Amino acid sequence: MTSGHAAPQSRRRRKTAPAAHIFSGPNTLKMALAAGLEPEALWATAPVLARFASSNFAAQPNHEGESRNKKARGDTRDKGRSRAKGEASNRAHIRGKETVDASLRACLTRINTPSTSAELSARVGHEQHQGLVFQLSALPHLSLAELSAGQAPCLVVALDQIQDPHNLGAIARSAWAFGANALLVTRDHQAPLSDAAMRASAGALLRLPVVQVTNLAQSLVTLKDHHFWTLGLSAQGQPLQSASKLRTAARRVLVVGNEGQGLRPLTAARVDMSIALPMARPIDSLNASVAAACALFWLAEAHVAAATTLHSAAV
Repeated sequence: MTSGHAAPQSRRRRKTAPAAHIFSGPNTLKMALAAGLEPEALWATAPVLARFASSNFAAQPNHEGESRNKKARGDTRDKGRSRAKGEASNRAHIRGKETVDASLRACLTRINTPSTSAELSARVGHEQHQGLVFQLSALPHLSLAELSAGQAPCLVVALDQIQDPHNLGAIARSAWAFGANALLVTRDHQAPLSDAAMRASAGALLRLPVVQVTNLAQSLVTLKDHHFWTLGLSAQGQPLQSASKLRTAARRVLVVGNEGQGLRPLTAARVDMSIALPMARPIDSLNASVAAACALFWLAEAHVAAATTLHSAAV
């Protein structure tokens, strides 16, 4: 008879190694470095190494900052202070860009043998790699317990089996832009955090924490138990005006359904309210990422208006 303190080797739960994410392109690598993410492996072609690893490579002028400075200089009201503020902002932007460029050069110096374009295509799975491919083992992430803990205001975007990586990336991009705190996705039947998704997100997936769960419906119940209100996007949902109270809640979840099927029945049954975007003309549906962006703007607008009102009252 065994003691029972140790499970048989075949029944022990083995820890799986973190998934390796393969991304491509100098701009994506720059965004990763700016977000504090260091690649574990890096491959590049000889022309890319010659271009970026050269000691002569330097930060390009910040034309956007220069434009801001010109506008500041042309402002007749408090011209001197506006100019100084614009120039300081421009200098800070250039310093940040130079730091990222230096980090990029440091990364590329680790490459002793250039790769061919065909080798990079085989690693990343497509030919639009711009001569550079890199690997990250860890992206920003949270557990469901960490996400639901506390009482702080929070906006979560939950995806119910989004299949298109471009939609996944576009939704992440809008979520980041409109102030979401996390992206909730399922481990299975979901577009992966691939290079295509990363490109579509414009780097948002390098900054927006991702929560991966097995069961979305049960995860929504968990969040509701921790004072989250859940809104599901659905063509058959109620008008947005009906959700005015939930719109201004401190802790909210916006649930976006599958491109073709929408919200699954079990998911729809777990949301507090299904909402539909107002349409000026009849149409079957909007693209999932477009609908998500519209709803996120609507949610963000309420909190911006509330913050503006509080600031005005304080002044």
